[in-house]
Amino acid sequence: MKKFGTLLILLFISNYSFAQWTQVSSPTTENLNDVFFPSSQIGYAIGAKGTVLQTLNGGSLWSVTQADTTVDFNSVQFINDSVGYICGTSSLNGVGKFFKTTDSGSSWNLIFSDTGYMKTVYFINDSVGFCSSYLKLFKTTNAGNNWTQLNLNYSFHSIVFTNDSTGYFFSNGINQPVFKTTDTGQSFTQVYGGWYTTAFESSYFISDNTGYACAWYSAILEKTTDGGATWSKMDSAFVPECSDVFFVNGNTGYYVKRGSGMFTIRGTNNGGAAWTTQLSGTGTLNKFYFTDSLHAVAVGDNGKIYKTNNGGGVGIEKNTFDKIDYTVYPNPVANKLTVDINDQIHFPATIKIYSMLGEELFSLQTSFSQTTIDMEHFSKGLYFLKIITEDDLHSVREIIKY
Repeated sequence: MKKFGTLLILLFISNYSFAQWTQVSSPTTENLNDVFFPSSQIGYAIGAKGTVLQTLNGGSLWSVTQADTTVDFNSVQFINDSVGYICGTSSLNGVGKFFKTTDSGSSWNLIFSDTGYMKTVYFINDSVGFCSSYLKLFKTTNAGNNWTQLNLNYSFHSIVFTNDSTGYFFSNGINQPVFKTTDTGQSFTQVYGGWYTTAFESSYFISDNTGYACAWYSAILEKTTDGGATWSKMDSAFVPECSDVFFVNGNTGYYVKRGSGMFTIRGTNNGGAAWTTQLSGTGTLNKFYFTDSLHAVAVGDNGKIYKTNNGGGVGIEKNTFDKIDYTVYPNPVANKLTVDINDQIHFPATIKIYSMLGEELFSLQTSFSQTTIDMEHFSKGLYFLKIITEDDLHSVREIIKY
């Protein structure tokens, strides 16, 4: 096979920022509902039937450290590399259960339970934390040894604090409000309510005043710059549910949308003024976690795990010198990849596929508007598809094989 050449690869990269989310091998086929990294290399993903996965190398390899197999886990948080919490709901009787580990997930101890669906765990520090079950909110001040029910009868799917005192509680029922505390949960003020027909799923604050929230019911992404007093809608909704939002700094952020058997990761590099698609595919992605501005892991149903080492190439999604009108689908691809060249005045055209190392793996000259490429024998990973026309127009796109 031909070698593409390092120089040409560099020329490609200078004209095109590849959205590099790659699916990695998963040791489970159970649905994964949440992911958390206490450090850059150590991370945990949790899900159905007591599934707890651990990585020690930033998400490239995962192993199973099973907890109670009768519990479907929904939320995970670690305080440090050793101490962590998970909560979920029993598949046997619907009881909410809360577990703690002090040995990096080697063992999990049941420390709290409640009659009702248990969704969210959030700790401010080593001692103070919150958990939400169906229409109930609980607080601990001694690392989970004891819990007190607070006077807020809502189901909260997202809790976030901007400092040790100030936090936001996003309720998940239709037309349910947002609450704010400035005294670590001793009192609450409703800062917004009746938000369209919204059911909140995720939130993230980058400062005391600026934050983002997304919802699954009406597929909205909202931003506040005044501490939750007012909110403005962002980005158009093109699939029915928004499941997670995460910002790594004031400008760079991401959110996941899902629905109708598809998922999409969108990214911004200007504080949400504009968004671009980084990755889309079949199935469901539920949550992601960034350990820094470049490295992240996303998890979803059927044990799916994706990883990026370059921030997903946020902000650029097409070749700025691209003069060829064509589409490539599905992407990510499992077996058959279709290339539709819509402008036939450039025929004949040559379609090539290269590996990350620049090795040419496929080449075909065509004068047909539609070409189907069999990628079943390709290994999982990232590839580059290049089209060269008779009049020397070039275009490069990223292809993910899963």
